[in-house]
Amino acid sequence: MSWIGICRRGFAGTLPAAPGARLPAEVRQWRLRLEHAGVPEAALAVQHLWQASAQPLCAHIPQTTTWADRSARFDHLCGLRLQRWPVQYLVGDWDFCELTLAMRPPVLIPRPETEVLAMLMRSHLRATGASSILELGCGTGAISLALLHGCPGLHATVVDINPVAVELTRENAASTGLSDRITIVHGDLATVAVPGQFDAVVSNPPYVTTAEMADLQPEIAWHEDRRALDGGADGLDLARTIIARAREWLCRRGSLWLELAPQHPAAVARMDLATHCLRYVATHSDWAGLPRFCQLEASDAEE
Repeated sequence: MSWIGICRRGFAGTLPAAPGARLPAEVRQWRLRLEHAGVPEAALAVQHLWQASAQPLCAHIPQTTTWADRSARFDHLCGLRLQRWPVQYLVGDWDFCELTLAMRPPVLIPRPETEVLAMLMRSHLRATGASSILELGCGTGAISLALLHGCPGLHATVVDINPVAVELTRENAASTGLSDRITIVHGDLATVAVPGQFDAVVSNPPYVTTAEMADLQPEIAWHEDRRALDGGADGLDLARTIIARAREWLCRRGSLWLELAPQHPAAVARMDLATHCLRYVATHSDWAGLPRFCQLEASDAEE
C-alpha cells in the first residue's frame, strides 16, 4: 500500500493576515514540532491544517471564527497530526481527478496512482462506448465518480461492505451532482447479488499481505479500515474472489480492471483465467512506472 502523500492544493485562507507576527510563528512552531517528531511532510501539513482551521465546523452555521477560535482549532488539528492522523481526514476533503471529495475515517483515502487507473478506464470506456460499470469496494466513490464525471452517458453501480463508505459515497455523489447516475449497494463482495451485466468491472481491492500489515506507516495502519488493506497471505484473497465472480457481472467482451501491488499483475496473468471465462489483456503502469493495473476481458468458454 502506497504512502498517503500530500499533494499540493491552494492555501488561500479565508481570513486576512493575522496582526503582528503571531500567525507565521504559530505555523512555524508546529512545523518544527512535527518535523522533530518525525511526522512526514510537516511543512505541507501545517499549511493545509491552517487553511482548514478557518473553515466553519458546520456548513449550515455562518462563519464566526475569531483568531482565538482559529488558533485553538489549528492546535487541535496539529495535535491530531502529531498522532499521525492523515491530513486528508483532518481537512475533511481531498482532490481526485477533477473532483473534490469528502474524506472520513476509516474509509480508505484514494491514492494518486488510482487516478491513473481512472484515466486509463475513462479512455477505454469512451473508446468502447460503454454505458455501465460496476465498482467493487467503492470506498469514497472516487473511481466511479471520476468515471461518471468524464463519461456523460455512463451509469455506475458500486458496492462496499463498510456502511461508512456507503454513506460517504452517497454524500460525494450528491456533492458532485452525480447522484442520479449511481446505484449504491451495501454488501459483501463474496456474496452480494448485483442484478444486471456491465460493460466494465473495476476494483482496488485490499492487496497488502498480512505479513506486510505490521510495516505500514502509522497513518495507514492506525486509521484506515483494515478490511480495505489486508489481502491475506499473498495479498490476492479478494482479487481471487472478484476474478471468480467477474464473468457473472460482465457482458460479452466486458473488461475487468484491478489495482494491485506491483508484484501481482504477473501472478494474475499466470492464473487459470479461462476457468472463469476471462483472458488477460494487459498490464498498465502507475506514475512511477511500476506495474500495478491489470486489464482482463470476458471471454466465452470455447475461446
